[in-house]
Amino acid sequence: MVLTSIMILTALWGDFTFDSKISRIKTTNVMDRTQAKFLAESALELGITRLRLYKEAYNMWSKNPDAKNAVNIQLLNQIWELPFMYPLPLPPSAGAQVKASIDDFAKNAILEGEFKLSIQNISSKLNLNSLRVDILTKIPDINPANPGAAANQLSVDDPNHPDHPDNPANQKDPAFSVEQQLINHLTLKFNEKKEEDETFDDRYGSLDPIQLVANLKYYMSDKGANRLQNTPVEQRYPEAEQSFDEAKVSPKFGPLSSFSEMNLIPGWDEEIINLVKDEFGVFPSVQIDLNKLTDSMLRLLIPSMSPDDVKQFFEYRDDPNTPHVFNTLDDFKNYIVRIANLMDETSFDDRFNKFSKQGITFGPAPSLFKLIAEGTFNRATYTIIATISMPALNQTPVPNQPANNNNPNNPTPPTPPQNNQPAPAQSAQLQDPRVIEILVN
Repeated sequence: MVLTSIMILTALWGDFTFDSKISRIKTTNVMDRTQAKFLAESALELGITRLRLYKEAYNMWSKNPDAKNAVNIQLLNQIWELPFMYPLPLPPSAGAQVKASIDDFAKNAILEGEFKLSIQNISSKLNLNSLRVDILTKIPDINPANPGAAANQLSVDDPNHPDHPDNPANQKDPAFSVEQQLINHLTLKFNEKKEEDETFDDRYGSLDPIQLVANLKYYMSDKGANRLQNTPVEQRYPEAEQSFDEAKVSPKFGPLSSFSEMNLIPGWDEEIINLVKDEFGVFPSVQIDLNKLTDSMLRLLIPSMSPDDVKQFFEYRDDPNTPHVFNTLDDFKNYIVRIANLMDETSFDDRFNKFSKQGITFGPAPSLFKLIAEGTFNRATYTIIATISMPALNQTPVPNQPANNNNPNNPTPPTPPQNNQPAPAQSAQLQDPRVIEILVN
């Protein structure tokens, strides 16, 4: 009986000891993960603070002509674009004073663990949601007695008909639409991948870029928009509807809120989505920074460029000895027209005016950022990826006017500029950063 009791107690003790160790490991992992989360959130707050500092510096810089002459915009961008990590890394070439300062900082710091922070400019991406057809704007309501009147009830001679050339929706050149740019980009990427990867053609050789765009557009557009069928993409809507039925997936009939939604669309798997991620986004901010152009975006802007032309462009722009910065579209025009002789000035102006009509602007001041904050504590890692918007608003400065002495509560309104006087210059002011999307781990 004694030996039996000892054996039973030994088994119970072993089981209790094992459960205690597992519980201690679980508790430690939870504590480490929580600490890593706090570190990542600290890095996120630091990133937002850096963007606020950039906003204040940029707004002061944009309103002061002397500051524009003294400080380059690329110098301001370093406020947010330089990566940061904690603990501070010690460069090999650091002097004794720098090493002592970093050591003192590490000893006095109360923050345990590590975090990394990087901020990327994603303002240059074309917005896929511009493909969406809103039936309320595409099909005009011209009969007050019948609010449900549709475009197919209009005469083709009516300027309100979607196919009429005088319809405002048709004033934009379709060749410069995001729809056509996406088709061109997919076609180019498909050809490149087929040359690089022999198995790519076996897996995706049957995919048609126009049908892929039709599936995407059908997924996002309003439910009644399939009646329009004005473009080659919209004419593929019946095939798109059939592919959704076969996949047993219901279209959203609304704008994309994340790239992850595209995995639901027939034909769009992760590898196809990765082909467009660098040049296209799902947020409405398109200000292309010419100093951050990728080779794909460059060929979207100037399709006539050969691979050698693209290589020469990046060698010119990113020359380590004498880099050339494109602060304005005129700087880029000078290279394309005068240095590289890729097109004449009239063709360049005509092409980029059409881009402007599509809402695509060019400038070095970003307004949409991707912030990556990673916290590490022991073996736990927590990552936060945030999309942050800083929209720019044009503000017209109003000159100071003397108040009405007879009624101090009713100051004299500003006098509008006369016909022979130029209007006050507008100054684009960045607004406070706000988080519009967060992805965790």
